[in-house]
Amino acid sequence: MGKKQYYFYRKGKKVSKSKWETYTGSSKELNKDIKDLGKDKFIFEILAEYMTRGWLTYAEANLQHKRDVLTTYMTDDMTPLYYNKQIGAIRYMPKRIDDPTPVKRVKK
Repeated sequence: MGKKQYYFYRKGKKVSKSKWETYTGSSKELNKDIKDLGKDKFIFEILAEYMTRGWLTYAEANLQHKRDVLTTYMTDDMTPLYYNKQIGAIRYMPKRIDDPTPVKRVKK
C-alpha cells in the first residue's frame, strides 16, 4: 500500500508528469514477486485522489495505520499480509507479540 503523485513539482510548480501508470512500488520484495509471478497477478488500485501532496502523505499514513500494515499476517500466521516495512519516512517494525495486552507500569 503506497502513494504516487501524477506530477513532479519543484518550488510548488508542476515540472513533469510522473510514471505513475507503470510504477509498482519501492518494496524489493514486491518487485521480486512481480518479476517471479508476473504483474498480471497483482491488482493496482487508486483508493483516493488528493489535491495536495500534504493530504496525500497524510492519507497514506492514516490508511496504513488503520489497516495495520506492519502487523497484520496471512492465515498461516507467519507471512505478512502487506509488503510495507515502514509508514511514511519512519522505519519501524513493531516486534510481534502473541498477547497484545498492555503491560502494567509500576511507579517508583
